Amino acid sequence: MDTDYISTASATLTQWIEQLSSPTPAPGGGAAGAVVLAIGAATAQMAAGYAAESGSRTRTLRTAQRVRELALRATDDDAAASAALAAAYRNHSATSSSRAAAIDAAGRSSIAVVRIASSMIDVLDWLSTHGEPRLLPDVAVSAALTAAAIRTSCINIASSASAAVGEQNIEYLHSARRDAELLADRFTAIAANTTSAG
Repeated sequence: MDTDYISTASATLTQWIEQLSSPTPAPGGGAAGAVVLAIGAATAQMAAGYAAESGSRTRTLRTAQRVRELALRATDDDAAASAALAAAYRNHSATSSSRAAAIDAAGRSSIAVVRIASSMIDVLDWLSTHGEPRLLPDVAVSAALTAAAIRTSCINIASSASAAVGEQNIEYLHSARRDAELLADRFTAIAANTTSAG
């Protein structure tokens, strides 16, 4: 069954990527973006570990770890949403409302990734000014990965908006995509500024 995808909690990275490469609905591009976010958060957490000990460092480490954990959960949530969406379109007897609900769930799973990613702003801002200078390239990498994860979500949110039903729901998705694009730009700027500073 297409819904028999491997959870990030039980798979090695090699196993998960192998399943991503297979022609099945889950995991898909949205889940791939969420994994990128988890890797970006892990990179920031690593960089924060080299900073001088302080209360701010502890908070930064905790936030990065929380983002990493939530991003992996979001990976599995998105895979579930992708599987449900594929099933709704495969089922010729599915009602229009059930398909609309699956489209909405897919869009919201991408929005959830963006919300999780937003917590990385404080992490990377702090690392840019208080982190170990030799780790600034890693901070820039984390910011670039986070931006990429958000832009992946933007693509999927736009896709959901194009298939969504209801003017209010469509506008909600478009608004979420616009906000996400602005957020991604902020992370891209952090990556550029940190790279030039390093």
